[in-house]
Amino acid sequence: TCGWSDGDYTAAGGQVAGPDGLAAADVVIGLDPPGEGALSTLKPGAVYLGYLDPFNAPERIQWLACRGLSAIAMELI
Repeated sequence: TCGWSDGDYTAAGGQVAGPDGLAAADVVIGLDPPGEGALSTLKPGAVYLGYLDPFNAPERIQWLACRGLSAIAMELI
């Protein structure tokens, strides 16, 4: 943890949601590479921002693209 609580994020206007809240999300920020189960409810056009390990898991990138999702691999920035 970086020292910020969920309450700090909500106080700043963000929303902290579990898997049930993903269906309505426009942007999802994750810390670990996502599993298909966690992202299968995202709507087309949503953006996932996090660690994706694209060189070792190209099938993950293909899966996201086939679902109409955009992704930003933080380790490449």
